[in-house]
This record gives sequence, structure tokens and C-alpha cells, in this order.
Amino acid sequence: SVQRCLVVLAFQTHGEEPWSGTDAGQRTECSIRREWTDGFRHFDVTIVSRTPRIASVKGLLSAAECVHLIGLAKDQLNPSTIGNPGDGHKDLRRSSSIHWLREDEQLHPTVSNIRSKAAALTGLTLATMERVQLQRYPPGGFYVPHVDTLPHWETLRLATLLVYLNTLPSDAGGDTVFPLALPGAHAALHARLNAEPALRRDLQTTGTLTNRLTLDKTCNGSSRNSLTPSFHPHEGDAVLFYNLNE
Repeated sequence: SVQRCLVVLAFQTHGEEPWSGTDAGQRTECSIRREWTDGFRHFDVTIVSRTPRIASVKGLLSAAECVHLIGLAKDQLNPSTIGNPGDGHKDLRRSSSIHWLREDEQLHPTVSNIRSKAAALTGLTLATMERVQLQRYPPGGFYVPHVDTLPHWETLRLATLLVYLNTLPSDAGGDTVFPLALPGAHAALHARLNAEPALRRDLQTTGTLTNRLTLDKTCNGSSRNSLTPSFHPHEGDAVLFYNLNE
């Protein structure tokens, strides 16, 4: 069986990106200080989109770090929820399992270093980082088109950093796709939300669209084509995206 394992690090504040001057499509280098060596690691950052802001990072986590995180999730996973983190609920629109790290797990040197790398990469602060969450998607698992935050939610999540903990075969699926990064997709979605109050209420309540076909229809018949930013799971690689403009 093939499953996707990932770690999610989310921030609830603003900061200055170390690579903020880089245009979409360009690659840059981000230096992150390693606390225990006084040296620097250089990570290959590619700016995928500026509207919305999406970047990919090669090799953010080492194989040992990925193995450590997967071990923490063993026998501790529970069904994931959708909606405002303060009152989220289980739903058939999301099929993953999740483990939010406990305080003692976050204080482990390996996890502490991972959190520091995430903060340095984003230019955001550890004080506003949510608890680290580990997720596992089973074979055939999915999460319908959704947003990670909405303005009226109790928890406003500015940025989300996904890091893949295992590598999947190229034909195994498991990709992370951003259909609203397509030109005109935001305008098309807002037009549908204005025309369909029930769809708008569902999005505002759960952060998801009704089903996987809704966004397909909005994006001119396909939520994925050659222009759609898409990322395939590879051990240690990361995807950073911003959920709010300011």
C-alpha cells in the first residue's frame, strides 16, 4: 500500500520573507543557521507563484528528521477534522489522520531544530507557530478543495508549511495541487459564491467546497492542468503557501 506522510507547520502572524524580492519562476537560496554548529545550510527555494504566494523548498528536512517525525505519529493518529481549528469536526471530505505534537515532543532537539528551520525560512516567529501536526493519508486518501483559514475564524493562519516525510512513486498520486493559482480562478470562484449562497455558507463554515467537482467546474472544467501548481511527495521537500495577503 502507498500512503502519504507529512508534517504541517503553521504560523499566525506576519513577517518578512528572506526571499521576498524574488519573482515567480525564479530560484533563490535561503541560508538557515544551524544552532548546534554555528554553520549555515543552504536550501534551494523556488518561487512558484506570487498570487497566491507559493514556494517550494528542496531538502528542508533530512531523512533522519523525517524518520523521527513518522515515529512520533505511530499509534497516536486520530481522524482529521475540517473547519475552524477551535471547533473543527470530522467529515467525509477529508480522509487523513492527524497527531498534534505534545509539548514534550516539541521540545525534543530534532523537533526544536525543525521548528527553527521553519521560522527562519518564513521570516516568522516561533512564538506564533501552531503546534506541529503530523498527518497521514491512506491509499486513495484525499482532502477536497479547501482553504486553510478564513477572516472570521478564531484562528487566523497566515502561512502553512507542508513537508513530505516519504517519497511516493510518480504514478501513485498524493500530489498537493493549487487550482486557485490559475489565472482567473479567484474571480470565477467569487462569481460562483455570489450566485450560490449555499456554496458560500459551506465554505465559510467548513473551509471546504462541497466536493471535488465544484472547483473543477469553476476552473473551466479541470482543477488541474499544465499551469496548475502541483507538488509530488518527496522525502524532506516542502511547500510553503500563504493564506492571507497581508
